[in-house]
This record gives sequence, C-alpha cells and structure tokens, in this order.
Amino acid sequence: MTKHSIYKNHMQFEENIEKLIKYGLEIINDDLSPMKDKKGKPEKLMLLEGLLLRSCAYWESFVEKEVIYLINLDSSKFKNAMRLPENTKLNLRLIKALIFSGTYRDFSNIERSKGNLNRFLAEKYNAFKDIDSTKAKKIAFVYKLRNYLSHYSESFEILQNIDNLSPYQA
Repeated sequence: MTKHSIYKNHMQFEENIEKLIKYGLEIINDDLSPMKDKKGKPEKLMLLEGLLLRSCAYWESFVEKEVIYLINLDSSKFKNAMRLPENTKLNLRLIKALIFSGTYRDFSNIERSKGNLNRFLAEKYNAFKDIDSTKAKKIAFVYKLRNYLSHYSESFEILQNIDNLSPYQA
C-alpha cells in the first residue's frame, strides 16, 4: 500500500461527487436530452433526493477507505489503541475488520468521528483533525437531510421549502 492508494481514493471520491453535481444541475435545468417532457418539482425532488443519498454513500465509502489507508501508513497508534501486540502484521482487510466491526463505522457525527480517529491515526497522517467547525456543520447538515430522506419524516418539511434552502445555512 502506498500514498498512491490514498490519492486514487481522493480522485475517485471527487469524480463521483462531480458527476452527481453535474447530473443534479442537468435535472434542475431540464437539460437531460432523453427527457422529452419537462419534469415537475415533485419529480425533480425525487431525483435530487436520490443524488443526496448517493453522495452520502460516497462520503462513507471514501472515509472508510481513507481511514484504512492512513492507518496502514503508520499503524503504531492503532495497534496501541486496539491493544494489539506490537509485532502484529496488519493488512488492509484486517484493519478494516478491526476498526469497522463495532460502532466506529458511523461517520454522520463528524465530531465524534474525529475523536475516535484521533485515537487510531498517527498525528502525521490524521487529515480529519483539520476539519473545522464550519465544515463539520456542513457535513452535519447533509446528514440531517440524509436522515430525513431515509426516514421521510412528515414533521420535517425542509424539502418542501427547497427553493429557500442554501447548502451554506448549516
């Protein structure tokens, strides 16, 4: 495993998100050539909900891979936190099994995740410590939307007011 794997993970995540943004803009602007009829607001909302859920899935997959790769670069802190013998030979599959076998898989609470990741990642490789409160609020906002879509709560009317919503209001 090399830093190239981390770079490749970043590039794949960015490419996936860029495709979703482009497709979302095409939907909003009725710029989809196969769509002969203009879609109304309900249809557009349904498609955008799917894009939001997909972007959250991409985020979770990205973070999972990132954590595994970063631990693999320097596993000393991870071994200590997990109380593993120092001579334990780790590979990507074993790291994944150890770290995601319990409650650490949930990245929706970024502040809690940062605390957990501080226990596992060597300071030199811990990119998550640089997520400031503004970025954390934006991540939390996206997860509030995701939870709404996942449970489709009638009491949460955020998508009914989508025209007034800014992604920077988190």
